Amino acid sequence: MKIFTLVAIFCLFALTPLFGLYNGNPAAPSFLTDGLLLSKEITGPLHYEIGYQRDTVDNRKLEARGLVRRRIDEFIIKIDQGLVILGLLQRAQLYASFGATRFYVRNRPESDERHSNYQSEDGFTWGVGGRVILYKWGDTTIGLNATYLQTQPRILWDSLQEGFIPSHSRLEYREYQVGVGLSHAFKWVVPYLAITYSAVYGRLTNIQSDVIPQTSFGIRSHGHPIGLRIGISTITHESLSITTEAGVISERGYILAGQLRF
Repeated sequence: MKIFTLVAIFCLFALTPLFGLYNGNPAAPSFLTDGLLLSKEITGPLHYEIGYQRDTVDNRKLEARGLVRRRIDEFIIKIDQGLVILGLLQRAQLYASFGATRFYVRNRPESDERHSNYQSEDGFTWGVGGRVILYKWGDTTIGLNATYLQTQPRILWDSLQEGFIPSHSRLEYREYQVGVGLSHAFKWVVPYLAITYSAVYGRLTNIQSDVIPQTSFGIRSHGHPIGLRIGISTITHESLSITTEAGVISERGYILAGQLRF
């Protein structure tokens, strides 16, 4: 009964906003106890995993630097990444991610009501991170996660109101995040909560003069950088886990992630 209650609570919170990057389950380093191809007797204290991450943020709260009007009205992100993970003693993980990211940006650069729009291609994305279990007592775990993401996609088109203009612009985007989480295992279901701090640094360059007078402007985080996450991991096999995560503060977004130990 507890498991079904937890799933219902998560589904309710999954309809609420998400802030920043994927945090993940603080107990994740201890989830996968044996490999699909390489047994724990062969790998010893080190083990290897692969993963997939789908991150969709419907409206990241950011602001523009260098424009008359600083607020960015809409900032949509879609990220697909594969992960390579190195695990140590079921207590820590180091990981690298590679994939593609697409952005859509909409703002009013001047004080009038005219909107500028920017749509990017699917640009190459890479990131690094680590996760460590700080404390474990029975089925309860406290863990720390740190993540960095970087991408520089080309802008396919700019537009002012409804007029589309072929673009030579680029969006430089970097994001950092640190999170501390608490989880508790109920057999094969492991719900968790995490508090995160994230920061965005970006710049849109080579903008056409037909769109705005400036050729570039900076992008930074807007509002409070602290986020609260709720998620659930299911351990479907000793070598496979699936995690879904959503937030309860700021932007609306959803994340699905899976890990396979081989």
